Amino acid sequence: ERRDFSKMKNQSLVISCGSGCAMTYNVKEIKEINSASIKVTFEVDMHEDEKLTENYPETYIFNYGNTNTITRVNDTGKNDNIADTFTPNALKSFREFARKLIQ
Repeated sequence: ERRDFSKMKNQSLVISCGSGCAMTYNVKEIKEINSASIKVTFEVDMHEDEKLTENYPETYIFNYGNTNTITRVNDTGKNDNIADTFTPNALKSFREFARKLIQ
């Protein structure tokens, strides 16, 4: 049975990246890889002093089960666990999003 992600489609996360800087992660695509992994592609808008400075896609894999990790998948094929690279606040936002994904 496939999960229904329709309620997550218009979700977005806003993460502060310093003074006057914010990143908005807008959900573009959600795919269930298997029962314990969900791949989410976001369209990221970076704003500095309320001006849009960058826009790019970013893909994350939310792993459930015994690891409960969130991995950023880079274009280069390199993956990193965001627990090692994100600020505590950003991590909290992503973990809350992860919980909503499987509700």
